[in-house]
Amino acid sequence: MTTNHVEKLDKALIRPGRVDMIVKFSQADAEIIGAIFRAIYAPLEGDDGDGHEAADRDAPGVDADAEKAAAEAAAARMAKTVAHVEALSHEFVARIPAHEFSPAEIQGFLMRHKRSPDAAIEHAAQWVIDTRKQKKEKEIKAAEERRAEEEKEKEKEKEKEKEKETTSDGKEAASEKTKTARAEHLQGPGSDSGYATSVES
Repeated sequence: MTTNHVEKLDKALIRPGRVDMIVKFSQADAEIIGAIFRAIYAPLEGDDGDGHEAADRDAPGVDADAEKAAAEAAAARMAKTVAHVEALSHEFVARIPAHEFSPAEIQGFLMRHKRSPDAAIEHAAQWVIDTRKQKKEKEIKAAEERRAEEEKEKEKEKEKEKEKETTSDGKEAASEKTKTARAEHLQGPGSDSGYATSVES
């Protein structure tokens, strides 16, 4: 289970017994940035070149000394590659600000240059600029959408208030009309006032 807003989850979903551990994935620090770089570019075991030496070792008639020399040469190349990747990882870390990008963002960038760590180093600074720009644009768009939504809510509230006022005015008008009709009914036809006039004979 993953979420960007753990505080919004129902407590029943993350109660003990259902979720035994909660791990927060924060932005990548320098150590994580370097580890991601090395994980992508470090050579795998047996990654000793184009495979010709391995084929030669399996060929009939290859003696133990030749096999040992080939293994040592492969190990030396492996050590050199590992040292090169390690050095590049430090350079990469220096170009990527810590605590700003997620591990997934950094990995996504590196995977675009997965066959060339040097290309990743070369394009790292521009990636930081572009990613910051994209995030800023998303933040601005999100803020505009929030403002638009708030304006809609305000308009809805205004409409509700108007409806209440209209209903209230209508009720008052109807009440006044009823009172007038009742008074006219009590006065009777042809009466100019609400008072009876007595005539002495």
